[in-house]
Amino acid sequence: MSAAEMISRLLQEYDLSMTEVEVKSQEFITDSIQMDSGNKKPIHDILGSIGYFTDTKVYFNKRMGNYVYNFFGAKKDVEFAGYLFDLLSHAMDNEYAKYQKTAEYKAIGGRTARGSFYKGMIVRLSQRLREMKNSIREEAKSSGLVLYNKMAITEQMFKKENPFLRLRTSTSRITISDNDAFNSGKEAANRVNITSGLGGRKASETMRLGF
Repeated sequence: MSAAEMISRLLQEYDLSMTEVEVKSQEFITDSIQMDSGNKKPIHDILGSIGYFTDTKVYFNKRMGNYVYNFFGAKKDVEFAGYLFDLLSHAMDNEYAKYQKTAEYKAIGGRTARGSFYKGMIVRLSQRLREMKNSIREEAKSSGLVLYNKMAITEQMFKKENPFLRLRTSTSRITISDNDAFNSGKEAANRVNITSGLGGRKASETMRLGF
């Protein structure tokens, strides 16, 4: 997660260089990512942590039977959220493909191993994102910086630009069928290293990997 942490620190430093009024005057956008399936992908359960890490409002709906994930916030934060969404999606699927070749996977059984492995990755990746965000905030506070509530501003701007949109809270329950597969998923999440997609071009050209 070293690159993601670096980006988050840079974005926070950028925000702290502005007044709250200047933050609100930034361009706020919504970026929508449409999946090619009506079934939830494992990344679905990390959306809340991606939103927390990037200070973006995250919500989903269905279009033509397929899931659509929406990220609202300051343009730079939304681009960062899309970058994380793509990279974590690919990382999870790549780690699962490796896990399928192990003796443990074959011994446990496909469906049980798959579900528990992905849940292990979901839990640990979510923890890492939140731990890093909290660590960055604490470092800023210890340096004597006065932090404003960026997410509160995002929520305020969301209501201003979407006055008639009503959202419902969605929750997911983590049920572990096999502890070994779950722990293997957590170990895989610890190996995830976000290092690609960094550069000077806009997110649509460099950050987004696509499906």
